[in-house]
Amino acid sequence: LLDAHPNINIPLESRFIIHLYFKYAKKTTWTKKEKQSFLDDLFKERMISTFWEIDKQQLKIDILNTEGNVSFFELCRIITANYISFFPKEAIKVQGNKNPPFGLWCDILYQLYSQSKFIHLVRNPLDFISSHKKMGDKNLVYFAYRWRLMNTKIEKLKSETPSSFITIKYENLISNPEDTLKKICYFLNINYTPKMLVFNEVLKLQFSKLDP
Repeated sequence: LLDAHPNINIPLESRFIIHLYFKYAKKTTWTKKEKQSFLDDLFKERMISTFWEIDKQQLKIDILNTEGNVSFFELCRIITANYISFFPKEAIKVQGNKNPPFGLWCDILYQLYSQSKFIHLVRNPLDFISSHKKMGDKNLVYFAYRWRLMNTKIEKLKSETPSSFITIKYENLISNPEDTLKKICYFLNINYTPKMLVFNEVLKLQFSKLDP
C-alpha cells in the first residue's frame, strides 16, 4: 500500500539490516575491501538475492563512492534507494523497510537513526494465532509468545518516544483503508494519494507483462 505512493519507496520484506548489523553497525570508516565485503554479505540475505529487483552495478558504484566517515545506517539507506519498485516513482521523500520481525529489534533500529518513524501495525492476537493455524503451523504457543514479546518491546519504546510511533489496528486497515492511510500519510508528513488503494491494479498490469 505505501510503496504504491509515488513519493515513498518501501522494498519487499528483507531483514538485511539485522543480517548485517552485528558485523558492520559500529563501523564508521571503511576501506574499499570492507565495502566490497559489505556488498557480498548483503547478497547472502535470501530475500535480497531471490526476490529484490535491484541494479547491482549501480548499488556497487554508490557504495564504493561514499566518501569520508559513513555510518552503517547510511549504507542501508543507499541499499533501499536502489530497490526498483513495481510502482512508478517521482521524487522520493520517504524510505522505509517493512518486516514484522523488526518489532523484536525496534530498539536497535531506533538507535541506528533516532529520526525514524515507526508504523506499528497490530492484529488481534487470536486472529494472528488462527491464521498460523490455518497455514498448518503446529507450535501455536511459540507464535503467541512471539506476538506478546514483540508488542511488549514495541510498546516500551513507544512509551519512551511517543512522537516516533503511530499504531494502526489491522482490522481498521481492512475495514476502512482510506481513512487509515490518510492517518499514516499525515504521520509521515506526506500527501495522501488514492493511488495507494489501487496498488493491485498496477501489480496485475506489471505481472501480465511477464506472461509468455
